[in-house]
Amino acid sequence: KHIGGDVEMRIGYYSSGLEGDTFRVQYDSLVSDDFAGRYLDSRLVRKSTEPGWHTARVLCPRARFSGRQNGGADFRISNCTDGDEFIGRIEVVPGRPRQKEE
Repeated sequence: KHIGGDVEMRIGYYSSGLEGDTFRVQYDSLVSDDFAGRYLDSRLVRKSTEPGWHTARVLCPRARFSGRQNGGADFRISNCTDGDEFIGRIEVVPGRPRQKEE
């Protein structure tokens, strides 16, 4: 279960097409042992304004993934209080990818 280091998350999400709709990943990290390290924020993902299913690639540097969040989780999706999120899949890929984030 434990992963240490950089990971990429490929998140399949549904966009209703609303301008300004966002989400972010809060993940367990190696940054610190306090709350901020257990719930480290990823970059903000701005959802597509084109309705339908899309994939966002999110880098999570220094991920720890040792079950330190509520319920033994390693990460969660924050809707940034701007609407519900509909997530179809999440793929976690160890290592830093060579491509730029989407």
